[in-house]
Amino acid sequence: MTYKLFNIRTVVLLAFMLTATGLWAMDTDDEDDSPNGTSAATQDAGAKPAAAAKTAQAQPSAAASAPSPTNPAAPILQLQLQNQFVPSSWDGSGYSNVFLFQPVIPMSVFGNPYIMRITVPFVSTPDPFNPLLSSANDFGDTTMITWKMNTIKDGFWAGDLGFGASLVAPTGADPRTGQGKWQLGPSMVYINTLKPKIEWGILASQTWSISGDNSRDSVSQLQFQPIFTYNLKNKWYLSTGDHIWTRDWKAKTWDLPLSFGPGKVFKMGKLPVNAYLIPYYNIGDKVSDKWGIKFNLAIMFDGGFSVK
Repeated sequence: MTYKLFNIRTVVLLAFMLTATGLWAMDTDDEDDSPNGTSAATQDAGAKPAAAAKTAQAQPSAAASAPSPTNPAAPILQLQLQNQFVPSSWDGSGYSNVFLFQPVIPMSVFGNPYIMRITVPFVSTPDPFNPLLSSANDFGDTTMITWKMNTIKDGFWAGDLGFGASLVAPTGADPRTGQGKWQLGPSMVYINTLKPKIEWGILASQTWSISGDNSRDSVSQLQFQPIFTYNLKNKWYLSTGDHIWTRDWKAKTWDLPLSFGPGKVFKMGKLPVNAYLIPYYNIGDKVSDKWGIKFNLAIMFDGGFSVK
């Protein structure tokens, strides 16, 4: 009971810190009505020649100043809400569901651009031995990834490149929803933006357990996410979504969800929103999900915060 209470308090504390940071960081322009979150000055440049000339000195083009809402490495302050429903699993009966609360926070630290992404899952999963009699409904482990971002401006590899670290906190009190270990390791992201209609790249992290519950198995796992997005007309796109491939080095197993489906960027009030509904099928070792579907709703804001 004490361990579970500690983990719930940890999640509440993380949520409070993220909410406070987001409110402090948010600097949304009330007059902003551009489809991808760019400033009103950029959008009105065509209607006001004098203002456009002044704006052009600071912003060479709208394309250069407007990060893509489908680019996971773009410096866009956003709140991602995801729900992954799993009707069938290889290693058990019954359905499971994972809800993810995932703020993405761009920041400037001593003039250097960083992106921090924190993922807090809530997991509902049946007991593998008694799926009809009991189930677990609890928080999973919380992951925080921070990248120092760089821009490759020219050539075939033009795009966004970031290197940093991944930290996993054992906030999943139930053994069925968390691994019970603090984990740490390197992380990287690369998104190619050479062609405006196509974004491709990879997001990867390797973590090792460094402390935690001594009764739980040690952890060494590689997680990577192949990324491909093809932008269509009217803000529609086709994408592989946000599905993560996992190599468990201890168990010597692969988790390989193949996914592809539609998404769209639209406005919710004055805020840009990125939504998709993408199914997947796991072709890896038969130790986890068999197939499922993920819904994503990302609400985007202007701004970030800086440390000088």
